[in-house]
Amino acid sequence: MKLNLISPMLAFFTLFLPTYANPTGINPLSRIAAIGCTNHVNKTEAQHAILWLASYCARYGPIDQNTKLSWTVGKTRAYACNYAWSTKNPCTYGEHEKAWAAIKQKCGEDVGGWWFEKQWEKTYGVDLASAGWCSQID
Repeated sequence: MKLNLISPMLAFFTLFLPTYANPTGINPLSRIAAIGCTNHVNKTEAQHAILWLASYCARYGPIDQNTKLSWTVGKTRAYACNYAWSTKNPCTYGEHEKAWAAIKQKCGEDVGGWWFEKQWEKTYGVDLASAGWCSQID
């Protein structure tokens, strides 16, 4: 029997951490501009880095203008980039789940990738910790 390590942890964080609601009610995943693949990553490290980044977003809310966030586990980094200069961007569990699922579907379980949403000027990604990320944000 294969255990999914994310499910129990996600359930815990979903129950015990406050979440930020998308005030616009608009589903940002309906405006995906691009998905790309990067380097091979450790699947378990990627799952944990993604979970911790999503948990941070759920607790602290939207991503500030022109800001990047990341969580690194081992040699793998999960990240979120808000390239918008004028607005904060939502950062919710539902959005994370759908973005990561889209990356996984296109790239596979052990390959990193990125998801860019054009209208909101936002990227989610997972890659090697040594790789560049959110390069347009200092």
